[in-house]
Amino acid sequence: MSVINLIPPKIKREQYIKKIAGIVFSSLFVMTLILLITFIAIYGINYYLEQVLANTEQELSEAEAKVASLETIEEDVNTINAKIKKIDGIMSDNVNWDVMINDFNSSIPDQVKINILTIDWENQTISMTGIGETRREIVKLQEKLNASSYFENLNFSTSAYTSTYEAYSFNMTGEVTKQ
Repeated sequence: MSVINLIPPKIKREQYIKKIAGIVFSSLFVMTLILLITFIAIYGINYYLEQVLANTEQELSEAEAKVASLETIEEDVNTINAKIKKIDGIMSDNVNWDVMINDFNSSIPDQVKINILTIDWENQTISMTGIGETRREIVKLQEKLNASSYFENLNFSTSAYTSTYEAYSFNMTGEVTKQ
């Protein structure tokens, strides 16, 4: 079978050029459409990222303000903790006087009277002056105080009979243990 082309070459050429122009126009339209969609997508992403960045910067400034306010609170907490440590140190060095005095008073026999009592915490010494009806009562006092958890190495070197009180006066010295 044979085909005879009866279209003149000029028209054929015009049709060919129209066909090519249509393809080029369609291609340009599609490319322009793709570029437009890409541009819109990039613009949308840029807008979204700018909004996220603005929100993040606002949150950051709020967080920095909170941190600044927390720094003053942290300084206050550190100051309070330092004061608490000082108080704890003072309390641990503090002597429970009620218990110590009760223990001391319960150690004194009825026949002994303490006139002067001196406790030196720096040197951890105790000295006392008093009178007792007998030397035996003074020795009982010494033994009871040595048995106490607050005093140790108590001794009295001499005791002298005083006719004014009709009793023995004594001086006793020893060591104090911190409790």
